[in-house]
Amino acid sequence: MIWGFLIAVSLITLGFYGLGGVLFSLILYNILKLNKNRDKSEITEEIEETLDVRKIKVKTLDDTLKILNYRQILKGDDVKLKINLISLLSLNPVKENVNLIKSSLHDENEMVRILSANTLQRMEDYYIESISELEKQLEEETSEDKKAEIYFELAKFYDEYIYSSLVPYDIMDFYKKKMFDCYEKAYNLSEIKPEYSEKFIRACIRFNELEKSKKLIEKHLEIYPESFGVKVWMCDFLLKLGKINEIRNVLKSLPEEKVKSVPKIYKAYKWWIDFE
Repeated sequence: MIWGFLIAVSLITLGFYGLGGVLFSLILYNILKLNKNRDKSEITEEIEETLDVRKIKVKTLDDTLKILNYRQILKGDDVKLKINLISLLSLNPVKENVNLIKSSLHDENEMVRILSANTLQRMEDYYIESISELEKQLEEETSEDKKAEIYFELAKFYDEYIYSSLVPYDIMDFYKKKMFDCYEKAYNLSEIKPEYSEKFIRACIRFNELEKSKKLIEKHLEIYPESFGVKVWMCDFLLKLGKINEIRNVLKSLPEEKVKSVPKIYKAYKWWIDFE
C-alpha cells in the first residue's frame, strides 16, 4: 500500500495531475480495495506492472510534499487535483486525512462533495470490518497468549478509530469502553508486556483516565524504569495535573541524545528545560 501511495504522491509532486493523474489514483484505489487481503508484494508488483514503473525513490514524505499545501489544494479551483488528492488521502484513514476530507464535504463542485462523502464511508468501513474480523478470531481462539495479542490489536483499532474523528459523538462512549476493556484484557493476559502497557497508558492519559494512568505508570516504571516513551507521556499526565516542576524533573532524567533523535519531543524538551 505504501508503495502505491508514494508513487502517486511523486507523480503529483512532478506536476502530473491531469487526467492521467486522476485515472492513476482511481486505478490505485481499486487495486488496493480488491486486493486488501492479498500479500503486499503481489499488490506492489501489480501496481508497478499497471504503471510500468520499476523504481521510484522517495527520501521522506515530507521532502516530497514540501511544495504542496493540502488545505490550499482543497480550497483551490482545480477539481481534478482535488479528486486526485482525496483519493490518495483515502488510503490512510488517520485523523489528519479525515479532517481534510471532511473540509471538502461542502465544496462547490458536486463531484468533489460526493467523492468526499464516499471516501469517509470507505474509511469508516475499513475500521468496522477490521474490528469485526478480529472479534471473529477472538471467538475461535483458545490460546491465552494469542487472545492477548488479538485483544491488543482490537484495542489499537478501537483507539485509532476513535482518534480518527470518524466515530459519531453519540456512540463515542461505547467505543471508548470497548477500547479500554480490550487494553485491560491484553494487559492482564500478557503479564505486562511493555508494548501493551505503554499503549494502555497512552490511551488512559489521552482520555483523562488519570487515576488509572497513575497506577499503570507506577507499575510500568517499577518493571521498566528506563522506559523512554512512558516518561514522555508522563509529562502529559503531569501537565493535566498542573505539576509543572515535576515535568521539568522528568525531562531532565531523559537521555538528551535520545530526545534529540525525535525533533518534536526535542522542541518541547528545550522549551520546558529553558522555562523559568
